[in-house]
Formats: sequence, structure tokens, C-alpha cells
Amino acid sequence: MSKRPPGGPDSRQQYSEDIAGYKHAAYGMDHGDDAAGSDEGESRAAKRARGRGPPRRAVRKSADDKLPTIYYKDAGALKELGKMYEKSGPGACIQVRIPAHNLQATFAEVKGRHVWGTDVYTDDSDIVCAVMHCGYFNASLKKPVASVAEMKVVIQILPPQIEYPVFVRNGIRSRAWWAGGTNCSYKVERCSLLSKSGTVLELPPRSDRTRELIPTFTPANLERVMNTRGREASSERRQRQVKEMTLIYNLCNEPWPKYNMAAVADRGLKPSQWTSARFQTQVLLMETGRTRYELSMASDPDMENGDGQGEVVYRFARCKQPLAMRSMYKCGLPLPESHVDVLEPTLRWEELKWGEEGVDVKDKHYCLVRLHFVNKGAPQIDSPQTPSVSMEGMGDTGIALLNGRV
Repeated sequence: MSKRPPGGPDSRQQYSEDIAGYKHAAYGMDHGDDAAGSDEGESRAAKRARGRGPPRRAVRKSADDKLPTIYYKDAGALKELGKMYEKSGPGACIQVRIPAHNLQATFAEVKGRHVWGTDVYTDDSDIVCAVMHCGYFNASLKKPVASVAEMKVVIQILPPQIEYPVFVRNGIRSRAWWAGGTNCSYKVERCSLLSKSGTVLELPPRSDRTRELIPTFTPANLERVMNTRGREASSERRQRQVKEMTLIYNLCNEPWPKYNMAAVADRGLKPSQWTSARFQTQVLLMETGRTRYELSMASDPDMENGDGQGEVVYRFARCKQPLAMRSMYKCGLPLPESHVDVLEPTLRWEELKWGEEGVDVKDKHYCLVRLHFVNKGAPQIDSPQTPSVSMEGMGDTGIALLNGRV
């Protein structure tokens, strides 16, 4: 059923002008296309209005429009944010206006995940990626919405944070940062969409903070399959699966594998290939941005514990000080209690829940960055036959590799 124009010549005239203006905004039609044959009954005022183009709909300005405004460009960082922080101090709110063509998942800053932190982001984090990470806008849109003109984002300027944690939320995995060097931080307060017709739509956030916890009973020991020239040249090599490993430096400036689910996943369906079985001969060292933790087997599977059930339990401890690999081997692995603070002395394997960004130990989350499986060993005594001059400069990890301890 079509809408009828309201009664009266003046109201009908305004209705036709509104319809023509809507067609101009939505379809790009000229205002004079519909009114070309109706010049006889037009007044002079209507002809002058038609000559000036389609009528503009008045948009009510909100209190956010009175805030200092930054116009977003295709560059990721808000370069004016640091100057505004020095001028107004922490706690000030500013408005960022983002064009519609930047609101899409194929945008370079969104694909590159140029966002550091969770809820509170670094000053060089991309505002579009931060808005999608907070859940104000869908991160899976392949192209901009045709009816949207721009997005208005109100952010609060905050002082630099000690640590910016990583979190997987709303289809985007943010990045972690803890090395300092940021001028300020910001937090997204609210967002609104401005349509081409002048309608303002307030967007509610979607705080999808549910962590994805994955059991280790998922045989997957490959982070990614590499394609090299040697692999492509030989049909035999193409049938092999080459494991790719990402190495980053730990708190002692030694190379460790980057944390990922493949590193803690089971290597097969047999009980001897489960991750929990590796702790009979190995110790797992894990690091966050600033702290190192140790997970080891606390009871012998062949002996009964205090409960009389013979259940295998694990010890989760925080290292008092990050030690180099050579120093750790001298102390012995697992580390003695004089070097650690035991957080959970009797931990069952079911109480460890692994996720994409870390591990939950009895519902307490630890955001992991690095991890390393090392073999158990008794404390070592320095021997005069130990070569120290020829191995100088190789690093502790290189010496451990030569001794077959890694």
C-alpha cells in the first residue's frame, strides 16, 4: 500500500520535495526529473528551491558535536591524540569522525590487526579496528553499508598503561604491548552512525568476552605448513609436512617458541602422546609480558599421593626471578622451592584450560606470550672439564642445544 500525501496544497508540495530529496540521496536522481512536467502549478518559491537543489533535512546536533573533533584519515594512528593529551590532560573526551568507506573488514588496518590492548588501547592503535574489537561494528563486512555516511566515535584520553593485554573478541585478536614508549592511551566510550538521510543511530557495544577454551585432546602439532623452493622442487618433499615455528625472545633475551595452541596440543591419540604425558620427563616454562611461570608434575604416577588414589597432580609456580637456561640447569628442573612461589601445589589436569591467548588455572586467566618445554634434570655441579672458552658467545640456548637438553 502506497503512502498518500497529506491534505492541503502546501503540505503536498513539501511531501513531493521530500520524496525528491530522498531519491537524490539514495539513487542520485536529479530533483528536476520528477518535476519536469509540473511547472505549471509551481510557485516562484518552489522554482527557486528547485534551482538550489534538493532540500536538506535538518540534523539535531548532540552534545558530542561540541567536543574537539579529529577527522579520521586512511592512516592508522591518530597523530593529534598526543597533542590533545598534553593540552587537556587525562580524562578528556574527543570525537573522531570516520568516513563510511573505512568501515569494512577488507580495510588494510583491520586486516593487519593494528590494535594493541583490550578496552584501553595504545595511541597508535587504529580506531576502526578498536571499534570493531569492542563490538560496536561488525568486523565481517566486506564492503561499506550504502546508507551510512560516517561514524562518530567518542573516545576518552587516558595516561599510558603499564601493560596492554591481548584478547580475542568479536572476530578480532588484538595485540599485546608492554615495552612502553606510548604517549597516551584511549578508551572507546560510545559510537553512533550517521546515515545519508541525516538519521543518527546509537550503537550499543557487544562485549563478547567469552574466552574460547580448547581441550588439548586435539592432535594438531603443525602451526602452518611452509612452502619453500626445495619443497616445490621435489615430489617427495612435497608430501612431507614441515613444521613452522615462530621464535621470540624471552625475559632473559633468549629465543623461545611463541605461544600457540599447536604447542600444547596432543601429538596423537595414544595416552603416551598426550600433552599431560610429556610432564613425566619434561617441565613447561611459560611467560607473560613480565612474569615467568613453571608447570611440572608434582607426584610420581607410580606412587600414591596423600589422598590414596594414586592420581597425578601438577605444580604451578611463579618464578621469583627469570633465570637463563644455563642457570636453570645448574639449579635443577623443576626448580627448587627456594627459586619459585608455589601458587597451586596439587593441580589436576582438568583444572588447566587452554585457550588461544593463554591458560586458565582454576578460573584465573594468564595471558601467555612464550612457552618452552625443557627436560627434567638434577642440579649440576660445576666441573673443571666444562668447556667455557670455546663456547663463549654462543648463548645459553645454543649450549643447551649442543648438550641435548632442549
